[in-house]
Formats: sequence, structure tokens, C-alpha cells
Amino acid sequence: MIPLTSAHIVSVARLHCETLTGLLSALGPSATAAFYDGYVASPACIAFVDLGNCGVRGFILGSDEPEAMRSQALRARRWRIFSRLGFAALRRPSLVPLIVGGATGLRASAFDTRAPELTYIAVRSGQGRSGIGSQLVRAFEQALAARGARRYELSVETANSAAIGFYERHGMVQIGQYRQFGADYRRYAKVFGDDNQGKGA
Repeated sequence: MIPLTSAHIVSVARLHCETLTGLLSALGPSATAAFYDGYVASPACIAFVDLGNCGVRGFILGSDEPEAMRSQALRARRWRIFSRLGFAALRRPSLVPLIVGGATGLRASAFDTRAPELTYIAVRSGQGRSGIGSQLVRAFEQALAARGARRYELSVETANSAAIGFYERHGMVQIGQYRQFGADYRRYAKVFGDDNQGKGA
């Protein structure tokens, strides 16, 4: 388990689009890589990858200050991000409502966008029940704790029963629900402390 750096971005963006749904996956690997490049440039970003013989087997990304991470990402990679968004919109005009919704949805969201957040986690197909996801979560929580956070939130599509089961097994509790990008989401939160650090999954 090592920090996610710019050297991993292409592989992480590809894995994101292969395993996750939502706006970035709809935009494609090139646009997704532009966003991850911006996130990694932000001091507020917390991100790790798990590497194996096949390359990136899993990753996790979030922040103790998600609003700062997003704004810093846009400032750092503004031209690259907006050029990829424009290209995606020209290639697939049906994405325009999703892009506009992504720009406005966070401000109108039904949850606190300032709360520490686990934004993305993915594990390569075929690596299920390998413990990679649990190791990524532990690394993320330890990094959050080092920054003084003891609670974080995350969103998951209501239809994603496998992810919901994973989060609930790891002590996350549903605190709300909302609709964005044409899908229904559940909002979860977890309070953690030193007593859960280092435990196996």
C-alpha cells in the first residue's frame, strides 16, 4: 500500500472507468485522469494504491477537506480538466446535463460537502475478497486520523448492493439519501478511533 502519485494516474483512471459508475466513468479515462491529476496535486488529497504483478489492483481517494481538494484540483489543472470536459461533451452531447449537474449538484446537495469524505474506492475485478479493499480503508482511516479526523462520509449508489454490504461490514451507517446524475445514492458515515486501527478484515 503506497501513496497514489502521478505515476499511477493513467492506470487508476482506467480502473475507475472499468469498475465505478457515475460522471467520471461516463466521461471516459482521459477526462477521469485529468481529475485525478488535479486531486493528487492538492495537499488536501489522501490517496493510496495497491500494486501487484498486474499493476494497480486497487485504489482509494478522499480528503479531510473535500471542498478544498476539489477547488485546488481545478486551480492546479484547470485547462486540462476543462478541455477534457469539452471534448467529452462534443463527442457525446448527452453528457452535457451530467456535466452541468456535476457543477451544481454539490452546492445543492443533501449532505455536508465539507465533511471528511472517502470519495472513490475501487478494486480490480477478480480481486474480490482478497482483503485489498479492507487494507485500503485502513490506510485511508490512518491517514485521516493523522490529520485529526475521526469521522468521514461517503456516497454509494442504492443499486450497488455489493458496495453497500462492504461499507456496512466496515462499520459505516446510513445517514441519508439523495439523487444525482440520474441515480439514487445513499450517504454513509463512520466514526472511528485508535481501537480499530490495525485490525484485520
